[in-house]
Amino acid sequence: MSQIHIAKIQTENFLKLRLVELNPTAVTTVGGKNGQGKTSLMNAIAVALGGAKLAPEDPIRHGKDEATIVVDLNGTAGEIPVQYRLTRRFRKIGNEVKSDLTITSPGIIGDMRSPQTMLDQLLGQAGTALLDPSELLELKEKDLTAKLMALVGIDLDTPKLTRQNLVEQRKYVHRDIEALKAKFTGQVKHDVPEEPIDSENLRGQIEVAQAQNREYEIATGRVRECGVAVGAAQEAVRDLEARLATAKQSLADHQSRLDEAELAASKLSLVDVAPLLSQMAELSETNRKIVENRAIAAGRVQYDKLEAQRVELNQQIDKIGTDLNAELAAATFPVPGLGFALSEDGSPYITYNGQRWSQASDGEQLHVATAIALQMAGDIKIVLIRRAALWDEERRQTVIDQAAAAGVQIFIELVGTEGDLSVVLEDGQVAGSTLL
Repeated sequence: MSQIHIAKIQTENFLKLRLVELNPTAVTTVGGKNGQGKTSLMNAIAVALGGAKLAPEDPIRHGKDEATIVVDLNGTAGEIPVQYRLTRRFRKIGNEVKSDLTITSPGIIGDMRSPQTMLDQLLGQAGTALLDPSELLELKEKDLTAKLMALVGIDLDTPKLTRQNLVEQRKYVHRDIEALKAKFTGQVKHDVPEEPIDSENLRGQIEVAQAQNREYEIATGRVRECGVAVGAAQEAVRDLEARLATAKQSLADHQSRLDEAELAASKLSLVDVAPLLSQMAELSETNRKIVENRAIAAGRVQYDKLEAQRVELNQQIDKIGTDLNAELAAATFPVPGLGFALSEDGSPYITYNGQRWSQASDGEQLHVATAIALQMAGDIKIVLIRRAALWDEERRQTVIDQAAAAGVQIFIELVGTEGDLSVVLEDGQVAGSTLL
């Protein structure tokens, strides 16, 4: 098993530190009053391993031009013994602060290439959160949940994406169902034949009757015209006796035409089309109802199909939740009482002792974050605990025992100068030491 610890650290002029040299053990408690350099020492370790990106804008002690952090790492990478010396320097050049990192190792000539990349690989998946678990507390709840689910081996993305797709499908199915309800609500099936009635025969009868009526109107019009002519002729006979012969001949001619017209008219009769038009209206209404019945029947079929689809989607969504709950219940967590629960939209969130993570106390959250960092440790097994004052002695000892079991070296920052402390800092140096 890989296990790399800090064997020695020496830092000079970094933040509030003057010159500090320390040979840490498995558990190193750093004490001191506020403003004496405790946090600067913890920052020096984090910056040495995690990179200059963790350093503040001006990491050099006031009045100095250069700061140095030297860390000796000893341990094993796999089964291979390793020794590294990290030297990180900060220099003021004009108005800027430049930094560089070198790593040397016995038996290797010169400095190692890409030293920070090597350190990042040794830190493992926890990254700088391993150095300072309080970083985990700065994450949003969903990001911390994703980190913890990755730690316990639960794939959330696939079932969550599947559930989102199913919920989206269900939304559109539900919309179509509601549209069908709105369209057919209140409609009653009509008592008419299933198939539309052929109206062409009746339409033909109507056209024949209308044509005959037009002929009748023409014939009766001729009768009226001829009658007028006869009257005029009779008046001419009375008024023009002298032209009697001509008038009589004219009368005879007109009488002949009148006889022909009357004979033609007598052969025709007026057809009543009102019943036919009424029958045509009834047929059209019947066919309209038949079409409407068909639409209602088709809508019912579509409604039943969509309802079945909605039921199936609900079952699939419920199964995803059930399967995910079972997977969450079977997961092994780094801290007793830690777990997951699902929100209404299927998104998981962290719980601790039955309550949502966001409702846990600061001390409980730091305890859980530290346990996660211990579980995610890479080859470099080092954890910095900055806010241990949030814990009582029992919880502090629990974390120390967990670190020992995981082979992790821990640095604990405490406020005060009394008690079982590994080192006490005073004015940027180890209490009682004398600067050369």
